[in-house]
Amino acid sequence: MTMGKMTMPRMTMNALSWLMVIAVYATANSCTFASAFNPPSSPKSIRNIPRVHHASNYESHESVAAHVTSKPIQDTPTNIRRTLLTNLLSAPLILLSQPTHAAQLPSVTSEEFDTILRTAAKSIALVQLSGPKSETCLVTLVDGTTFSISDLIESSTDPRSPLKLVARCRLYNVPVKNVGLLSALGIIESEDAVKIGESGKKKKNYSNERVRMAEEKEREKRLRMEEDERERLEELYKMQGEEGIL
Repeated sequence: MTMGKMTMPRMTMNALSWLMVIAVYATANSCTFASAFNPPSSPKSIRNIPRVHHASNYESHESVAAHVTSKPIQDTPTNIRRTLLTNLLSAPLILLSQPTHAAQLPSVTSEEFDTILRTAAKSIALVQLSGPKSETCLVTLVDGTTFSISDLIESSTDPRSPLKLVARCRLYNVPVKNVGLLSALGIIESEDAVKIGESGKKKKNYSNERVRMAEEKEREKRLRMEEDERERLEELYKMQGEEGIL
């Protein structure tokens, strides 16, 4: 009987403790479950927007937009990526929209330039050749207009060669300037050292005087041959012009 009286309070205390634990656990779960259905709290920038009851929809939207845009936009990673992609996509359009100088410069063919020589040679102020093979030609008129000849090629038989172009220009007394030839002749010769002229190429020095004299004679021979070829072409064009007139 004594044992029964002693065990009853113990069982009562254990039951009470279990009931307290179950009550605390149920209370915590109910708070978590209720918070899941609560709507998210609005940001301060939206909660502070005054409600407009009597104004029109346009005025209410305008006030909301003014309130939202009053605060600066933070540089979030999304905004930075968007700005970078916009700049990368707009860069090719900017580059393509800028025309180059070569595209702006007009050009004619050799046949069209021959027509200009025959009809209006006095309107040409200068014909300027450049390039390693004098294949680039820039024509300047008296009024300052410039254009290029687009189809010059290095050839000994083709009428579009730079050499025949020079011969035709001399036939009509049109001044010709060869920039590439002038830069090549701008090399300074010296017996003591090797100097660099405007062309940027080094000039070879000869220790043997006979070798140097032979090189000079060979260069003079080439110049005479070029001059003879120009004179021959001038005579040929004169004969062709006289035959065309007859």
